[in-house]
Amino acid sequence: AAYFMGTKIEAFFGRGRGDYLASHDMEDIINFINGRAEVIEDIKNSEAGLKDFVVKSLQGFLEDEFFLEALPGHLLPDPASQGRRSIILERMRKITELGSGEK
Repeated sequence: AAYFMGTKIEAFFGRGRGDYLASHDMEDIINFINGRAEVIEDIKNSEAGLKDFVVKSLQGFLEDEFFLEALPGHLLPDPASQGRRSIILERMRKITELGSGEK
């Protein structure tokens, strides 16, 4: 699962060209984080280089206002789906905390 996330992030930076809203890879990243509660443990238990790459990438996304503005566009428009935004952001924040020395 961690390798899937890493591959999708790498693809976003490559073929997605940093376009948060139009990138299918970004859509996959968001859906993966949304649909897999174990994603934090997956990344936590991954190889150090992969974990570092994912952590730094997600930190960059969370610090980018364009990502934050694009996030709702990758979710269905109904209130329940849009309500998942906070869950996705919380999971992303927890993953970024893995870079602060926690194994």
